[in-house]
Amino acid sequence: QRCRAALTLLAALCLMCDGEPDPGFVVMARYRNEAPFIRTFVSWYLALGFQVELVDDEADQAATVQVVYGGQLPAGVSVIKSARKSESQAGDNIVIPTILSAVRRYPKLEWLLFCDVDEFLVINSPSIRAFVERVKSQSPTPAHALRSIQFRWAVYDR
Repeated sequence: QRCRAALTLLAALCLMCDGEPDPGFVVMARYRNEAPFIRTFVSWYLALGFQVELVDDEADQAATVQVVYGGQLPAGVSVIKSARKSESQAGDNIVIPTILSAVRRYPKLEWLLFCDVDEFLVINSPSIRAFVERVKSQSPTPAHALRSIQFRWAVYDR
């Protein structure tokens, strides 16, 4: 029940965002047995202005996203295989090669967020572009030199 209520709240918050994918911002997300979160995750990040790339990290999960969307992915969403070299390679070892593959696929890429499908970025801005521009303007680091933004984890319970 709590999970369903949280997903409903996130879906409602999507309505307050701009909702146009920006080619400069990509979120890559691994999914493993997280089908209940996929639709909300995609809606959330598209609403913030991200291109969404779902990373199939498990061979047996290959059809999950296609099943969730009935074979028709929304605009701005793609599914790729992880850059895993072999089935025995540990999941965490795929992050760097998978990110590097995105850099090649998105020539206009400015910012990349890598997370899991059950992780949601909550920002006080109508879009990821507006958020980054605000952070740049408030940072003591010159805007052209700002290379990363750290987000803190939060876990909410009653």
